[in-house]
Amino acid sequence: MKVALKNLNGSQSMSAEYLNELQTHWNLNKSLKSSLKFYGMTKDPATKEFMMILQFAEKGNLKCFLSSNFSNFLWKDKIVYLCGLADDLNSLHKLGFFYRDLHSGNILQNISGGAFVSDFGLSGSPNEQKSCNKIRGVLPYIAPEVLNEEPYTLSSDIYSFWCNYG
Repeated sequence: MKVALKNLNGSQSMSAEYLNELQTHWNLNKSLKSSLKFYGMTKDPATKEFMMILQFAEKGNLKCFLSSNFSNFLWKDKIVYLCGLADDLNSLHKLGFFYRDLHSGNILQNISGGAFVSDFGLSGSPNEQKSCNKIRGVLPYIAPEVLNEEPYTLSSDIYSFWCNYG
């Protein structure tokens, strides 16, 4: 079985931000069978940094895939990807989290055609969003209301979702 190791830079002194990402991965893994599998943690013996052990996405991220396969990306495949992504995003919202950084580089694909949301580093609950005054994420995917310094909402995630396929 192939796995991916996500290095958590600066994790020698584990912060609440890292613990939030770990908890989100764990909760999403438990709540949705099609989510990117989170197997656990390990520690790099050389750097002492923690690493997440995740399911390996054979086809990489959507951004790289589209850059080399755009003309071959069939509508039926687009619909499969949309459904997988919508399921993951819905599960995240049911857990009470906003994603806040949904873009084609954070959508991973496996060999069987599944699409998975990854990298929950900027996700958080609505309470955490209201206290955060910074705009974070990839500019073309950020909802207009967020750019106008309004709080992130579920609608902000939906805007980002459609930017990937619109």
